[in-house]
Amino acid sequence: MVQKLHPCTLHYSFFPFSDVIVVRLVVLKHERAGPDVSNRAQETLQQFCQWQHMLNDRNDDALNHHDVAILLTRHDICRATNKCDTLGLAELGTMCDGRKSCAIIEDNGLSAAFTIAHELGHVFNIPHDDERKCAEFMPLNKHSYHIMAPTLEYNTNPWSWSSCSSAMLLRFLDHQRAQTQCLFDKPTERRYYEKMFETPAPGAVYTVSQQCKFVFGAAAEICPYMPT
Repeated sequence: MVQKLHPCTLHYSFFPFSDVIVVRLVVLKHERAGPDVSNRAQETLQQFCQWQHMLNDRNDDALNHHDVAILLTRHDICRATNKCDTLGLAELGTMCDGRKSCAIIEDNGLSAAFTIAHELGHVFNIPHDDERKCAEFMPLNKHSYHIMAPTLEYNTNPWSWSSCSSAMLLRFLDHQRAQTQCLFDKPTERRYYEKMFETPAPGAVYTVSQQCKFVFGAAAEICPYMPT
């Protein structure tokens, strides 16, 4: 998942580049072992943010200290009753805020990497590509939408960032220098770095049919008439 995320955060369109370093992986095998997770997106985000704050090492130089926390869940998260098309949720501009620098992601397969990139964008105070504040940087039409598109559609460019995203990131880092200092400390140890890059590239581990099964179940197959 992180290997699929890297091409997004290190893409030249995301300037200045942001290298995602995994400092800790926590697998919750029992519901009581972690925060209260449900299909209610806002409540789950609040519960997870509180939980990760208690779990995080307050020492910024500690090996287990994280700058942002991400929850992956198989719950079908909903923003409201009968509105369960939500894939992720985060608060805007909370990067380096120990209590709010967090996001929840619906694990719908390998494509969840794009949702992680999208929600990290919100944590960096980046709006959706169709919002009015983006109009000064680019035309507001679907062909200009990238990772921060309001919805992931066939004409979205999920591997790269719009000119609005890049401009908003620079503006956030410039205006919130004191708040975002946590981003500039290098990890003292990359415990998952070698393991991650020893594995084959994205798309080489799982076939297209296997990826379909992850998302739609064991009976799913790629359509043989799909163009390659």
